[in-house]
Amino acid sequence: MTQQEKEYFIWLTNTTDKYRGLFINRSIAIEQIIEEFLSWYFGDTNSEKRIYFHELVLNNIDLTFRTKIKMFTDIVNNFLTSEFDKYKQHFTKLDNLRSKRNEFAHSKIDSRPNSLTSNFLTRDKIHLIKLKDFKLKQVILEIDILERQFDEYGQLVEDLAELLKEYIASRQALPS
Repeated sequence: MTQQEKEYFIWLTNTTDKYRGLFINRSIAIEQIIEEFLSWYFGDTNSEKRIYFHELVLNNIDLTFRTKIKMFTDIVNNFLTSEFDKYKQHFTKLDNLRSKRNEFAHSKIDSRPNSLTSNFLTRDKIHLIKLKDFKLKQVILEIDILERQFDEYGQLVEDLAELLKEYIASRQALPS
């Protein structure tokens, strides 16, 4: 490995770690909002029921992020009043964030010699690989797109937090 390839590998490692952390943290924030929403939906204003639902169902290792998103979107689509319709525009972004999180979580840095040799001058893309269908698949993530998506997902966190706040307020306003 040449000095330039070593420097590239260090840059690639640091940059991948940065974006992996950023996107996984955004996903965690979204997942927590969805879990809180589901706890309020199924446990209502009874805090003991909400805690029990959270521990029994939402913390179950078999309940995936994808399943939580599906439950959340189905409830908002089918069981909430029209005042929450404005949030439906975000549902595609939820699945896109989940996919991006999975790209980072299930891919590794492409440190194959031919990749290092052909990409060491590149500093605008992250080159990853993952095993899919028994074959190595290259994943190339453009940094300018990652930056834009990170901002979009930050807005998504804020919007879904607002939905949660409005939903909790609507539940608390109901007569006991």
